[in-house]
Amino acid sequence: MGAERTSSRSGAAAKHLAAGAIAGGCEILVTIPLDVIKTQMQINPTRYASILDATRKIVSERGVAGLYYGLPAFLAQVGGKVGIRFAAFGVYSDALRARDGTLSTGASAVAGLGAGVTEAVLWTTPTERMKVLRMSQIGSGREAPFRGLVGGVQWVVANQGVRGLYRGVSATVMRQGSSMAIRFGLFATIKRALEHGDPLRPLRDD
Repeated sequence: MGAERTSSRSGAAAKHLAAGAIAGGCEILVTIPLDVIKTQMQINPTRYASILDATRKIVSERGVAGLYYGLPAFLAQVGGKVGIRFAAFGVYSDALRARDGTLSTGASAVAGLGAGVTEAVLWTTPTERMKVLRMSQIGSGREAPFRGLVGGVQWVVANQGVRGLYRGVSATVMRQGSSMAIRFGLFATIKRALEHGDPLRPLRDD
């Protein structure tokens, strides 16, 4: 029974990881142009008059592909982040369930906190660092010191060490941890309220 339960949990975590990664990848394919435009307007606030102006200038300088600049880093960041988040939440929530299989609101929030911290340390911090470096190359007027995601990682490690990939890790851990604690805690509460009319009723593993 113990071996079967462990195998079931491992299978569920793998499914959470795969589903989260695929969903995150689809999300980024749709939203990356807006993220590119937003980041460029933040980096070069005096260069662009509006969203449309930023779009026109990026496309005129780099073509439509410019709106998808840094796509590999985006896909790696969001796909991996969401996958790790749900896999970690599944592991932590299983560990925090009561003997009858229910999960309280507090336990959901704690599992969410753990999931947020895990994704921040394992994935979000280094991939966000690479995303920002890639995005800052557009319109900088300087020759890029590296090309591609792998080249960027190699450049950062060679010049700043592995620590260079983890700049801002404390703030990222606090942001992701608190965000996921609130998100999963509220998710469990709202789900209970919608399904049973009782937001405090423990949530079963259906």
